[in-house]
Amino acid sequence: MGLPLGLLLVLQQPIIVDGHIDTPQRMLDMKADISARLTDGHIDVPRMREGGLTAAFFSIWWTRAMPGAPPFSAPWT
Repeated sequence: MGLPLGLLLVLQQPIIVDGHIDTPQRMLDMKADISARLTDGHIDVPRMREGGLTAAFFSIWWTRAMPGAPPFSAPWT
């Protein structure tokens, strides 16, 4: 008994994961619009699709000096 065709097709596709994307910080600090291709070469939705990105972990940082910062945030400002 073999695997269903749909499962075989999924298993043949590569899984591409980017484990750390700083884009949310650029969206806040530089008002970057990632829905369109960025001119500076950083990651954006068109590049994610073209590269076949399957999953991404978006990251952002803040310090304790920022309003609403959680107690585990970085102490530096």
